[in-house]
Amino acid sequence: MGSYLNYEIDQYKVKPGTAALCIFGGPSFALKSRAGAVFTVDLYSGSSMFTDYSYCGVCRTSGADKLWWIRINPHVIDPWKFKRLDAVCITHHHQDHLDFYTISAALQTTKCKFIAPPESCRRMKRDMGVPASRIIVARWGRAFRSKT
Repeated sequence: MGSYLNYEIDQYKVKPGTAALCIFGGPSFALKSRAGAVFTVDLYSGSSMFTDYSYCGVCRTSGADKLWWIRINPHVIDPWKFKRLDAVCITHHHQDHLDFYTISAALQTTKCKFIAPPESCRRMKRDMGVPASRIIVARWGRAFRSKT
């Protein structure tokens, strides 16, 4: 893992009328606005993961009791090295989207908000110590504006 992409995101000047997209592999990417706001979506910083039938749609559709997933794409961003991070966005509560390592880094090194659906928000607060003041519950049709 390196911090070259962290530097590139920080230094990149977004052209008027556009946004910048940086894809990290798998489900993970970052967006940067013209105003400089940076947010990640489903940044997965782990190496591999375990899941079982009670938690995993792939297990249910394949008939497997449990699965051990191995990360196959390289980890190309350092979640501890963002100079600016306005929001960590999470699409759902599977651990390769609701990633403990990413959330831990962002919680300790930034003042970013965590935007996620209700179940992911419950887990961040209960299991990962994210304060309610930093959580925004994403709901269908709801819009919000950043104060930065």
